[in-house]
Amino acid sequence: MPLTRPPSPKKGHHDGPCPSPDDDGDWFGSVWLSGQAVTSPLWVPQVLLDDDYEAEALFPRFPYDHTPGHLMIDEFASPARRWGARLDVEYTDDFDRLQGVGGHLLVSTTSRWGVDASMAWLDERLPGGRRDHLWLGDCNLVFRFAQSERAEFRAGAGVNWLDDPGRTDLGVNFTYAADFFPRRPWVVSGAIDWGTLGRAELFRFRATAGVLIRGLEVYAGYEYLDVDRTQRNALVAGVRVWH
Repeated sequence: MPLTRPPSPKKGHHDGPCPSPDDDGDWFGSVWLSGQAVTSPLWVPQVLLDDDYEAEALFPRFPYDHTPGHLMIDEFASPARRWGARLDVEYTDDFDRLQGVGGHLLVSTTSRWGVDASMAWLDERLPGGRRDHLWLGDCNLVFRFAQSERAEFRAGAGVNWLDDPGRTDLGVNFTYAADFFPRRPWVVSGAIDWGTLGRAELFRFRATAGVLIRGLEVYAGYEYLDVDRTQRNALVAGVRVWH
């Protein structure tokens, strides 16, 4: 049977479907939805707390002092200030080989900008009775992007550092944290840190719940730490001073 040549397509003929103006709209719509999903940790809390950035917030001496939560919004009592701080001292233990002590400082201002810094000393039991230890810390510039009397959300960036007898590593850090004041005397806090240490990746998640007695909070919770190939699940217990 002789082979026959298929007919040549006419000028202007396309085998596939023709693009329509709706294709561009669908593409932009997908990009917009993706952007909304990625940025939702920033704008959803702002919507839920009805934070329009118009009301000024001041700080009491400690949470639940002349306010239903922490910040004083619209109604300011005489002890109100334009800044607030808290200092943590805590102990961590994974009930295996690693224990540590650490501290955390958060300074916040009415302008919503603040400084968030932490430092921890970790001690590890090695086979053969040997021990190893290191210092781990970070320092971040943070912004309180959503706030109300009962909840605060902040995010920022800064540097990570690790120091042990063999080396010192530096890296970048991104932090996202929130504090909730549901009812006197409870305080619930959570934070995520994600960044680098030298060529290694660092990820940390922690959540705590505490009881406040005037300006002193006693808290306990959980921390997950992943540095390079080392993962650690630990119990956290500490004391926090609000000022």
